[in-house]
Amino acid sequence: MTTESLHRDTIFNILLYAARARSRDLLNALTAQHGFSVQSGPFAGMALIGRPGWSESDAQPMLLGVFESELHSLLEEGVAERPDVVVNIGSADGYYAVGLARRLPDARVHAFDSSETAGANCREAARLNGVDARVEVHGAGDGAALRRVLAGA
Repeated sequence: MTTESLHRDTIFNILLYAARARSRDLLNALTAQHGFSVQSGPFAGMALIGRPGWSESDAQPMLLGVFESELHSLLEEGVAERPDVVVNIGSADGYYAVGLARRLPDARVHAFDSSETAGANCREAARLNGVDARVEVHGAGDGAALRRVLAGA
């Protein structure tokens, strides 16, 4: 490793550390002012759990309501169809599963994720938002599980 590359790596690590620290500061300021409540977008008003499993880089966009904004128009189209069953594969902490359960009060939502922590977080998010009776959290799914939850939909 050359002195120049060592210097470049050191500068990169310092900048990365500073960016992460600033990101944490912004997240702390956002949650101090608004709590863990989504501020805008398709899931405005949804409560997120206070100890999320999602990365810090996702936290601010989720709370601001701009997370994966390229999907917002598709979400609105899907909500307009008023499905009676929603399947979320890779549900993580339940951002989409719980958000869609809130938007679709007559739908049953099935959230699949192989992580037990994600499943517990999704259940808690559903409870926080009053949709736990309609959000069913599953572990890793397979074809049989999908056929079962989609039967009669």
